[in-house]
Amino acid sequence: MIQTKFLRLLTIILTVSTLSAFMSACKKEAGVIGLDLMDENNLSTGYSDTLTIHAHAVLLDSIRADETSVNVLGSFWDPVFGLTTADLVAELWMTENSPNFGTSPVADSMIVYLSYTGSYYGDTTSMLQGRIYELDEDIEVDSTYYSNRRCQYIEQPVGEFAFYPMPTDRVMDPDSSMGAARISIPLDLDFAQQILNADTANFSDNPAFSDFMRGLYIQFDPAAGPGQGSLIDINLLNVRSKTVLYYHNTTDTSTFEIRTSTYSPRYGQIAHDYTSADPVFLQQITGDTTTGIEKLYVQGLGGVKTVFRMPHLSDIGDATNTAFNEAKLVMSVYNGDTTYPVPANLEVMMIDEDGERVLIPDYSEGATYYGGYYNQDAGTYTFRITRYLQHVINGDIEDKGLELVISGGSINAERLVLHGTSPLENPGEEEIRFRAQIIVTSIEN
Repeated sequence: MIQTKFLRLLTIILTVSTLSAFMSACKKEAGVIGLDLMDENNLSTGYSDTLTIHAHAVLLDSIRADETSVNVLGSFWDPVFGLTTADLVAELWMTENSPNFGTSPVADSMIVYLSYTGSYYGDTTSMLQGRIYELDEDIEVDSTYYSNRRCQYIEQPVGEFAFYPMPTDRVMDPDSSMGAARISIPLDLDFAQQILNADTANFSDNPAFSDFMRGLYIQFDPAAGPGQGSLIDINLLNVRSKTVLYYHNTTDTSTFEIRTSTYSPRYGQIAHDYTSADPVFLQQITGDTTTGIEKLYVQGLGGVKTVFRMPHLSDIGDATNTAFNEAKLVMSVYNGDTTYPVPANLEVMMIDEDGERVLIPDYSEGATYYGGYYNQDAGTYTFRITRYLQHVINGDIEDKGLELVISGGSINAERLVLHGTSPLENPGEEEIRFRAQIIVTSIEN
């Protein structure tokens, strides 16, 4: 709770602001009239961008990866961050119950179709390849699955694939309209025939079908070398994303469709291999926090976050004599590598009293106030952290440090390199520092 003296401070600030407006309207000199009425409790407003910040990158534990709006698939070898591979685990449901396959059905083919969203990260001229397996465990839609979870699957693959991604291509749909391209992965005919030969009780409804066929695991091989491979966005809920079994019987040809729905479980299985990463980056995430003065790093898909603290914040004042007018966190993109696009926006998180990562209080003021979007002209990201710092000074929030992450990190493959807190490369360019800009009003006793 804000103390009485602090309430008095805010009242004084408002009073001085009103007097300043009045004096400006009367064309009087601002800043002197009335100060002799305040006795020894004079207000002092100051600006600083030299507050000490300690920052460094660390690995994220994991992120929640189930039932996301899109799924990221593929493998990409980033020259700075190393290798990231994104697989898919999904249960598939029938589009209709109790299908009639007719007399003596024979599988002609079975294809997994995955619809692109148009977004990707990396080099789409590199081939992606891997295998598809049948799950050997039940997954549940009401369970929580994290990116570092490893599924259980039957080791004999039911399909293999190799393709060049075409995420931005358009194709002609059967109704003669243009639609997004999609990946087509053939499955083994033996696997398809097993479905046609199964007991009809397995097709009575989707719970029965998921007991019979638990789902598919799409596994990608790691990218072959630095700069190769890509991570592509797939929309599993698009009607064009489905698995189709094409077959014929004694009288006709037909299809049997299974697909992901909003009610069926799915999750992304992500693996990061940093052994081939840039040595400075690798040094930092394995414990050398001093390298944070030069560069800082963040990475999506449960990869890397930057943690930072302002250890001398209490030197500014306390709730009895200090009010933050404005506090901004400014960070500059490191220009050593412009090959890959930077994230559209970042987030600043704090640790709450329950130990959970949550957005700082300034987020509730709206995106325009809070910030976090990339300014391409300036090459910077800027956040307002005014309310957070005020709550810390007031004692309402325990200062456990802050975390910088990529917004929507469960589905965003982007990564980012930032200038550190005291970069050595351009010591004369103070504006590139990872820094806080603070305007504060205090009572001078």
